[in-house]
Amino acid sequence: MTLVAPGFFGGLADPYWGRAHLWEVNVFFGVTGLVLAVRGALDSDRGVRRFSGTMAVLLVVLALGANGPLYRALYEVVPGFDRFRGATKFAYLAVVFAAPLVALGARRLLVGGKPGGRGIAVVAAAAVLTGAAALLVGGAAAGPSFGKWMEAVRAAAAARGEAFLAEAAYAAHVQRYGVQPVPWLVADGYLANYHEVLESLPLILVTSKWVKQIYMRDGLSGKNIEVLPVGCDTDAFIPRDPSDPKVVTVREALGVAPDQVMILTVGGDAASKGAQEVIQALAIIDAKAPDWKYVCKVWPQPRTVQQNLADLQLATSLGIEKNVVYTTNVVSRNFMPFLMAACDIYAAPSRLEGFGMPQIEAGACGKPVVGIDAMAMQETLVHNETAFLAGVAQEVVVREATLGEEAGYESQHRVVFKSPRTADYRASVYDIADYLLKLMQDNALRTNMGAAGRRRAVEQYNYLVVAERFVEIVTEKLGIQ
Repeated sequence: MTLVAPGFFGGLADPYWGRAHLWEVNVFFGVTGLVLAVRGALDSDRGVRRFSGTMAVLLVVLALGANGPLYRALYEVVPGFDRFRGATKFAYLAVVFAAPLVALGARRLLVGGKPGGRGIAVVAAAAVLTGAAALLVGGAAAGPSFGKWMEAVRAAAAARGEAFLAEAAYAAHVQRYGVQPVPWLVADGYLANYHEVLESLPLILVTSKWVKQIYMRDGLSGKNIEVLPVGCDTDAFIPRDPSDPKVVTVREALGVAPDQVMILTVGGDAASKGAQEVIQALAIIDAKAPDWKYVCKVWPQPRTVQQNLADLQLATSLGIEKNVVYTTNVVSRNFMPFLMAACDIYAAPSRLEGFGMPQIEAGACGKPVVGIDAMAMQETLVHNETAFLAGVAQEVVVREATLGEEAGYESQHRVVFKSPRTADYRASVYDIADYLLKLMQDNALRTNMGAAGRRRAVEQYNYLVVAERFVEIVTEKLGIQ
């Protein structure tokens, strides 16, 4: 549908009600592109036509995932194919292979001779069909109305046990179609204006006891809330030998010498994961600690650019900028186990954390963790066993907030809290310094804490263990057998 009507499921400006994320599943090629591709396929070199056309069609079929004829066979037979996530991404490659046909079609129209009758007929038919499809499908592109197209898509989704809905309105809308929603939520802020919808649900899953406390603080009774942690793939996140070629390559790419102690922080931005506190702690112990490198892996997004600069300016002001590395490139999820395995210590005394998946993954890789003695880390990490938890030095509190449509209010809605709310926590820099120095100077301590973290991750956070617990909860709470 999105090949000819990109706004069918909504967009960045309009409410998005499609499956997964807009940027993953919306593939726009356009009527003009499709017509030119057909023109190029008719008159281009046979070898180009066969190769590009075959690859484009094959990749479109693969992009259909379980809805297509090849996915299941490849999933069961081809080694490694079951590790792919988001089959729709094959559509991007399909567009890449279709592009040469578009170029040839455009060139043929501009500099080639007159097309034959068959070519004119095929191109005209393609133009009419794709144009009609765009108009027909595009009729539902104005947003989540309840026209025939949307009803058909929703009915098909419900029949497959899937949901195509806006996240903010998930619980309210799925109930219109007889689907029982079970949201699985992580809290890092204010519950906002969704009390009535959430309170009416028979079951809400949250990632930690702390998240449940936050929701109860914001007005939910808690009677329908069950704690279910996020599962970790402990077969992918495993301890690896430092001599593993992939681990060596990762360290070399990051500029970490074999004899340096590598401290790692991973997050959308590093500051929210406590990187500034870690930088200050490293400056305190720099003269006493073994040679070290601090690596922050953050994801490229507009809000992190200025934050990264501020963090690096802090490191510069403390005189340790040569040992602090920020990497912002986009990497595959399959790369993360090797990045975790490349570090010696995982440090993330997060300022706000409803679960902390990287801390679990670091433990699964046999790495000791430095966290904060607050929020979900009091549940996921064990002080002096799998991690060191720094004390809380400061709580940043707010007395009011300005919210908008994303929170269920009108734009610029002002909320004044009855009592101040903790917006984030700041770990003790001196505690972090002490714990980092202990770990940096004692390889045996790192090994022992890492082994304990591995055992805990396998026993409590392996995704199969979490799946079993999920089945138990829905069986008990919803009567689903």
